[in-house]
Amino acid sequence: MQGGGLYYFSPFLKEMCGDTFLWRKEKYQKVNMPVACLRESAVDAPLGHQHITGFKLAAPILGRWGSGEMRFVMRSYLLGLYEKSMPGTLSWQEKLEAAKAAGFDYVEMSIDETDAKLARLDMSEAEIEEIKAAMKETGVPFGSICLSGHRRFPLGATKEEDRKRSLEIMEKAIILAARLGIRTIQLAGYDVYYEEGSEKTRADFIEGLKKSALLAAKYGVQMGFETMETPFMDTTEKAMEYVKLVDSPYLGVYPDSGNITNAKLIYGGTPSEDLMTGKGHLVAVHLKETVPGKYREIPFGTGHVDFQAIADTAFALGVRRFVGEFWYKEGTDWAKIQKEASVFLRGFLDKADARF
Repeated sequence: MQGGGLYYFSPFLKEMCGDTFLWRKEKYQKVNMPVACLRESAVDAPLGHQHITGFKLAAPILGRWGSGEMRFVMRSYLLGLYEKSMPGTLSWQEKLEAAKAAGFDYVEMSIDETDAKLARLDMSEAEIEEIKAAMKETGVPFGSICLSGHRRFPLGATKEEDRKRSLEIMEKAIILAARLGIRTIQLAGYDVYYEEGSEKTRADFIEGLKKSALLAAKYGVQMGFETMETPFMDTTEKAMEYVKLVDSPYLGVYPDSGNITNAKLIYGGTPSEDLMTGKGHLVAVHLKETVPGKYREIPFGTGHVDFQAIADTAFALGVRRFVGEFWYKEGTDWAKIQKEASVFLRGFLDKADARF
């Protein structure tokens, strides 16, 4: 076998290598990979958190063959899992365990516009400690927050009391992130959602962003705009207008692959070209499938998002954090769907990782 090739190791390689692949499925998986089993492939399933020849690794890895011997290197990226991809009835620890079992590196917590999710902003110290204990026990953190609660209480709201509530939500979310060790908050890119926008709502939105950026700076938490499904901020380029206006190192862009793919059908150009407009300001990327005109609940691989182009461009721009965004549907085998999503997305990310 020639040196320099990139190889991916996992129990799934048993299907490729047959009985020559020695493996066993335990709490952690211990792998002994014969040289004869290696194949040059960049589309194999992810390794996940495993024991390799007896050594416990703290993160997903890739294997490389070089100079006549085997060596292992860390993946250069992390893949998170959207919390809403699993039943809301699961405990914090069960959600983290599910993400780990599916091959994800962390979970993105949801704080949406429902009363139940907004109540998370007022967690007791006991609840905070419960989450910390779950992260320690599983070895899987909550790595980001998707803060969509501003849809109901937007920064540009016409009512002053709603604008005050929006800043309160922002401050509490930043503090919650700091308490949990979460580094990133994804912001909804709306000045308003349930009412008509105007120059006034846009101006109030900008004012609220500037105040939010100072709060983020105080606690050292990074914020990033999600590119949305509405014309106000459906592209990275549009989000960058506000990033430049606020001019803070704590405000960037957290694009959604599906939303910018749909937007480019309207405006022309490619999603990769749109991502390039955020160079130096991309916090992470949401990996979501869409079809023209529809923005949610499209199974991976059935839509029109070019995930390889998205991954390659993101890697070239220095992005190394990604989240698989999809939704739980009652009556489905959600755990199986999560595992399939992990394999699907890592196939593209691992190829990009190999190139950059």
